[in-house]
Amino acid sequence: MQRLKNFLTDIRFIVGLYFVSTIVVSIQKINSNSINNVLIFRSSFFNFINQIDLYSLHPEQHYDYYKYSPVFALFMAPFAMLPPLWAALVWNFVNAILFLIGVKMLEIDTKSKKIFLWLCFFEFLTSMNYFQSNVMMSGLMLLTFASFSKLRPVVSSVLSMLLLSIKIFGASIASIFLLYPKRNIFIISAFIFAIASFLLCVLLSSFEYTASMYVSWFKLLLWDFDASLGLSVMALVNKYVFVPKLWIQIFGTLLTFSPIIICWFRGPKGVSRASLISAVMIWSVIFNHKAETATFIIAVTGAILWFTYSRKTLFDKVLIGLVFVFTTLSPTELFPKSIVELLGGKELVKLAPCILVWIKILFDEWITLLSLKGHQSYR
Repeated sequence: MQRLKNFLTDIRFIVGLYFVSTIVVSIQKINSNSINNVLIFRSSFFNFINQIDLYSLHPEQHYDYYKYSPVFALFMAPFAMLPPLWAALVWNFVNAILFLIGVKMLEIDTKSKKIFLWLCFFEFLTSMNYFQSNVMMSGLMLLTFASFSKLRPVVSSVLSMLLLSIKIFGASIASIFLLYPKRNIFIISAFIFAIASFLLCVLLSSFEYTASMYVSWFKLLLWDFDASLGLSVMALVNKYVFVPKLWIQIFGTLLTFSPIIICWFRGPKGVSRASLISAVMIWSVIFNHKAETATFIIAVTGAILWFTYSRKTLFDKVLIGLVFVFTTLSPTELFPKSIVELLGGKELVKLAPCILVWIKILFDEWITLLSLKGHQSYR
């Protein structure tokens, strides 16, 4: 029994399991011809180079819209050069590698990293089924936090801008820069990266085309905002009573980011930056009008990040247990669909544990902020 325990807790086994699972899941989906997202990514590069509208439907290439930034289309060049099936496999491998590196770079001990990876594993598998960018974003968010912790503002700014180029809400993690030194370097580096990205697009196409694509991108995002509620707090609330989703999003945003703003002005000791990062990661999903099952790897990663740095009280352990059982396992075959319906449907079962963790984080941070007096330095 001890040998089995040692085997299952060997970091090499866990990492190997991630890679083997990535291969198995990818091949399974490739065989079922479920790689539409990869086709979108590959086509975006060719469309950009040929100055074709990125944000129109292209049924001859794929179904659904391309919803990423213009510069992201250029990042897809390596995948565009590969055959579609190989591109799908490599894409999932890149996602897995970035996620594993993100966990590796956290300033926690090896035991905590093992627990982190085991708790994330099933949500990781669920997300990998869709060939989306959510696993990659989770890894980049962890890397951004690790870079901030190591006081590397240039690296942090580049990672933040990469997140922005994938999905706008991904850049929300950059808000934590207010709580670290060398803020001017961060801002300047982010500005330089943004200008360089735009100029690269211009160089490979034209100024007029690049500018029009950024305008089209924002228009598509505005249209997309009106089109759905997603697997979000807004959908859960409107299941019982109508409340405009913008009001709910504003409320959630104020609750999530106001502690960061207060910390910036007051600089109190005792507030956990890891917890603030975790709250932002969870917020980016549960208040996202386009959140879906595959997106929850970001929220689950945020919840586990909080737990890793928490005091691990009995209540904390119960909360992370709820996240693992209900949020992570409910979409899998391990969790009977009849129980999901009995408990109130997917919105409640998958969402509720993440909402509870988000509330717990903010409650702790607000208690800390309100209990501290005076102006103290924040390090």
